[in-house]
Parts: sequence; C-alpha cells; structure tokens
Amino acid sequence: MNIQELEDFLVSGFQDTGIDEIFLNGCRRIFYQSRDGLFHSQNGWLHSDGELVRTLQHFAAARHVRLDPLLPAAGGDWSHSRFPGLCFRWHAMIPPASRGGPVFCIRRHRFEQVGLKDFADPKGVLPKLREGLRTGANVFFCGVTGAGKTTLMTAFLQDSCVGERIVILEALSEIPLLSDAWISLAPVPVSIEGRGGYSFSRVFEESLRLRPDRIVLGEIRGEEALVLLKLMNIGHQGVLCTLHADSPDAVLGRLCQASEISEEIWRQNLDQRDCYLVFLERGDPPRITGGYHWNSQSSL
Repeated sequence: MNIQELEDFLVSGFQDTGIDEIFLNGCRRIFYQSRDGLFHSQNGWLHSDGELVRTLQHFAAARHVRLDPLLPAAGGDWSHSRFPGLCFRWHAMIPPASRGGPVFCIRRHRFEQVGLKDFADPKGVLPKLREGLRTGANVFFCGVTGAGKTTLMTAFLQDSCVGERIVILEALSEIPLLSDAWISLAPVPVSIEGRGGYSFSRVFEESLRLRPDRIVLGEIRGEEALVLLKLMNIGHQGVLCTLHADSPDAVLGRLCQASEISEEIWRQNLDQRDCYLVFLERGDPPRITGGYHWNSQSSL
C-alpha cells in the first residue's frame, strides 16, 4: 500500500455522507462510525502490520509530521478535492507505543456545514455565550471526546469573530482558517537526531507580537494550560479553548493536572477574569447540557 492507495480508501469510505470516522486497527480490522454513533466493521485487506506502519510514516512525512519508533504518535489535518469545504483530522500510533500493532483513525469535521443552529440547546445557553464572546469573556468548551467541543467553538468563531484577528495555537492542527484574518501556529517537534524543535510556549510568545485580537488555544493537554495561565496574568481577554471535563470542578482539576499548578493559583486567576464554561455531550445533533459563569458561580 502507498499513500495514494490509502487516500483512495479514505475517499471511498467518506463518500458515504453518514460516516464520520474511520479506524484501522492494524492490518486486520476496519471500523466505521456513523453520525448516529453506531460502529460497523469489516476485515482489513493489508498483508502485514509492517506494510501499514510504512504507509502511515509516508502519509505523516508528506504532511511534514514526524512518526517513528522514537516519536510513535502523530496527527494533523487532511483535506481532499473530492470533499470541498470539509476538514478531516487524523491520528496514528505505531509500535512500540501501540503494542498490538499500528492504529489509525480519521474524523470528518463539518466546520463549514455546521453552525450554532445545529446544536441542541434546551437550556438556552447559546445567546448568553454569544454575549460573553462579544464582551471579551474567556470561554471553555467542555465534554468527552467526540462531544462537539471544537465544532461548537469553531461555529462561535465563525458566527461572531470572522472580522477579528484570530491567532490559533494548536499542537495538532484542527481548527480551519475560515477567515482571511485568522492565522494558525503550531509547535515543531525535535528531529530524530534531537535537533531543532520549537515549543508551544515559544510559539505563544511569538504570537503576542502578531497583535491578536483573540487567541484560541485548541485543546488543553499540557503546555496549553501554562500558556492559558500566562494569558490570564497579562490580562489578555477573549481566550477560547476546549478540554475534557463534565463539571466546573472537573475543569479546575483538569487545569491543575495539565499545568501541575495548584488549585489555589488557578482559582485566583479564574476569579479575576470573566470566564464561561459550556458543557456538551455526544448526540445527533450534539447537545449542550449546560453552561456556567465562573465569576458569579451560577448556571447560565
């Protein structure tokens, strides 16, 4: 298998507009997940896991992403002329990190096709969040994987911030540039020889020199939390990010875990900034389960 054959396979799978994700579990099994959350599987067609590893390495290298036994996980975005206006996010892991063989997943994002109207909002959170964005509040989009956090955040950006100078900082490119006024920046990993590299923190420091109106951090995993804290300390308003959490206490715990900074410091910084939390759950359509205004300690 080569890159072209892999891309032809992905194109064939995503021709079904109901399919949102495709998974390869080694050379043996292929799984498809539809918008209703159901899984469908079929037998794989590759001869060996080694063949899939080589293909995934070439696929990553073609996108200037490193994937090898010393850095055995990689991801990014993928687009194709057969799907104009659509963005896909892929992620791959190979041995030794993936003990059962190479794995690959790719998710269809419908950023340009999905707007705020496509989210179930039984508690009427969206108008309050729109007003919070207008006044420069920091907004945290929270939920489990696949709940629609990034999609909702992108819908808000497209709805309210198209004319602003947005700087998007992401370790893995996921948020599309839906406006000519937006720019996207990412850290650069060190080479296999241990040379080069450009950390998330350094990218952030440089981004401030680009005069952003608003900074989007993408998902809070590690260094992103430290950057968020720095942004709060310098008084930068209107920061947007996503994180895995299902309650205000879980948000605080996730920030502490990702940054290794105490709860007391995080509480102090959150209390001093206007912050909104919005919680989502999976569904068709994705559902906003509630919102929370940190400063007033009340539900939206």
